[in-house]
Amino acid sequence: MILIDLSQCIYSIVLREPTAKMNFAVSKGMIYTTLLSFKRKFESQFGEPILAADSNCGYWRTDVFPHYKAARRASKKTSTRTDWSKIEPFVTDMHQELKECMPWKFIQVPGAEADDVIGCLGMRYGSAPTLILSSDKDYAQLQLAPGVKQYSSVKKQWITVDDPVRALQELILRGDVEDGIPNLFSDDDTFVVKGKRQKQMTEAKVKDYFDNMDARIKENQKRYDQNRQLIDFTQIPRNIRKAIYTEYEKAPRGSVKKLYDCFIRARLPLLVSDVESFRIRG
Repeated sequence: MILIDLSQCIYSIVLREPTAKMNFAVSKGMIYTTLLSFKRKFESQFGEPILAADSNCGYWRTDVFPHYKAARRASKKTSTRTDWSKIEPFVTDMHQELKECMPWKFIQVPGAEADDVIGCLGMRYGSAPTLILSSDKDYAQLQLAPGVKQYSSVKKQWITVDDPVRALQELILRGDVEDGIPNLFSDDDTFVVKGKRQKQMTEAKVKDYFDNMDARIKENQKRYDQNRQLIDFTQIPRNIRKAIYTEYEKAPRGSVKKLYDCFIRARLPLLVSDVESFRIRG
């Protein structure tokens, strides 16, 4: 299977230029063209493409860690380049259109991120050829499964790690600045309190952590448990996992005919002529 991080795919297109200069009709065409290019390039080796989408009603990680992505949410309110009041409705409508029209599986679960969808499917089915299309470093842990490969379509390069177990432990140690998760030695509110900084994570500290892992985890047990819960895919809540697997078992809502009608309405003639290429071959 080809697991496509849909948010990364869409935002890499719509955020290329300021919103004021953006043509949403052109962006829609580019999104479909990009998705089709993934299918053409990787289908023969990895099988059917699957669209993994973020929930549109919040994430479970925010419930367990309120500061999760808080700085990112705040920056949206002050952005002068991107008008999120226009971008977010477009993305929501795009998700709905893909869900209803595309002849591919579309998985979106309340409370789950695309990361959760890809994490769950990668863990369960990763013994077979499985491609993750995303540059997100969280997915390195899934390379523990023999069939999992990761490719960054943005950087146009394969992402490989020699030791997925160590990669996961290092991510738990370092945290994730983009997601507002502090490193193991910093406070929970590091990224939301103005002027506050993380404690420096030197290579010497990383070495010491791995040389004395049990002791360092015990000294920072609360932070470790929290970071692991947020980062380690084995910690995804059971109800979220169950919902993802249930959605995966469903047939796609869309069809080539529905997609054809969608392209006609959107006035995308090149995609109309190429619509059969979206068909999943059994």
